[in-house]
Formats: sequence, C-alpha cells, structure tokens
Amino acid sequence: MDIVFIAGGIASLPNTLYQFWKFVQPALYPHERKYISSIVVFSTFFFLFGGAFGYYVLIPNALSFFSAFGTKSIENIIDVQSYFGFVTGIILACGLVFELPMLSFFLAKIGILSAEFLRKYRRHAIVIILIVSAAITPPDIGSQVMIAVPFYLLFEISIIVVKVTRANKEKKKAATE
Repeated sequence: MDIVFIAGGIASLPNTLYQFWKFVQPALYPHERKYISSIVVFSTFFFLFGGAFGYYVLIPNALSFFSAFGTKSIENIIDVQSYFGFVTGIILACGLVFELPMLSFFLAKIGILSAEFLRKYRRHAIVIILIVSAAITPPDIGSQVMIAVPFYLLFEISIIVVKVTRANKEKKKAATE
C-alpha cells in the first residue's frame, strides 16, 4: 500500500502543483510571476538530482554495508516493506538536502541571508552537515562522507547563489534611486 500511495502521489504531483499554482497566481505581482518558472525548473532539477544521487550512489553503498552483516550462520532477510521504506526515505532525504541552494535563494531574496553570514559560520555549517549526514545515512562512515561532501558543495554553491542574488537586489535598488 505504501508503494501505491507514493506512486500515486508522484503521478498526481504535476496536476496538484498546477492547481496550487492557479490558486496562488492571482495573488502575485507580475514581477513575482516571472521567477516561478525558473524556480520550478531549478527546484525540480535539484530534487531529481538529489534523488538520483541517493538511488544510484548512496543506496548501493548502504546495501553493501548492510549485507556485510550476514554470515553463513546468519542470513540477511530483508522484507519488502522495510526495503522500500529505506529506499524511499533515502531518496526523499537526499532530494530535500539537494534543495539547499533554492532555500538559500529564497532567504537571500527576502533579505534574511547574506554571503558574509554563510562564510562566517562555515565551520558551524560543516558540523551541522556531518550531523545531518550521519542522521540520514546508515551507520557507516563511507555513506556519511558520500552525503557530506555533496552537501558541503551545495553549501558552497549556496554562498555563490546568495552573493549573486544580493548583488542583483542591490543593483536593482540602486537603479530605482
């Protein structure tokens, strides 16, 4: 049943997002509407890239780690529900983690986040990245590093995105004055 609900949710997602967009669209200004198509494209790209990373890189490594626990006297028996729950959780977690640049874009756009702030707290971010990657991966260091390195690269990309977003915002503000 879980697989059916997940597949149904994924299959109906385009229509659901379209209906949501038609609901929200009248409340937006024209200059806000022009950002939506690029936001949708980039958000979809980052989520799909993160999901593919989790499926093709992280899950095979995690499954080989778990299969190492079996011996001749101890047989690994994984039920289908646990397997699909594990795979779905990893794919969803990786997809959400890869949305960091988009989250940074929004926070920079509304003026909450700056590149200087991200650079200042880079060391703290590394610790948080390692904690989050340990929480969403199996208990082996290889999987943790496999997710921590791309997560850190996404953090660095986020710094660039915030810097460009804030510079464009200041340029538009200067042009209107």
